[in-house]
Amino acid sequence: MSNSSGNFIGSLLAFISSLFGNKQPTPVPVTPAGIPDSPDEVAPLTTSKVMTIVYDPTMDDGQKLSQKMGWHRPDDL
Repeated sequence: MSNSSGNFIGSLLAFISSLFGNKQPTPVPVTPAGIPDSPDEVAPLTTSKVMTIVYDPTMDDGQKLSQKMGWHRPDDL
């Protein structure tokens, strides 16, 4: 069972990767562990890239699920 679920997850990840192309991840620069940070040094800025999949189905009465349950609007993300 775990083998088939592993194949499913691998196939799902391969499919999602194919949607965005096969870009190689950019290497992360490694800082030496022996040099402590200076208190006067400005912290580096980071840029996060996030993909969200929003599933907010329309209910039988025409309302979105998030509206019916009183949740925040996922479109505001």
